[in-house]
Amino acid sequence: MDYKIEEISRNSVYINYNEVLDFVDNKLIDKGNSYGIKEDQLFNNILEKQLNYEENYTKKELEMIADYYEITKRKKTKAILTQDIVLFETDPTNFEITEKRKLMWFYFDEIKNDRYFRKFIIYK
Repeated sequence: MDYKIEEISRNSVYINYNEVLDFVDNKLIDKGNSYGIKEDQLFNNILEKQLNYEENYTKKELEMIADYYEITKRKKTKAILTQDIVLFETDPTNFEITEKRKLMWFYFDEIKNDRYFRKFIIYK
């Protein structure tokens, strides 16, 4: 019976924590680039949406949007509700439902502002 013992150098097994973080960051950036979005642009879009919702929407309107997306709104402040909505809308898997909600809200506003049809709308 023959056997051979080889020592494995520690350098080949050692994984640097920073290398792992860099690898994950690069994968996230690549993922964003695969959607045609750069990292800075993605961050700016999220920040822009969040500011828009915080400044231009009431909590009641945000709760209606959360209901549409089936996001729980129980015991949430306006800021947390805004974050949940923005996170939902920026997820690429929710693109279709987000666009449909925006389209329906546009139609609803048009009907609400029409002098004839607004009398048929019951708005909470």
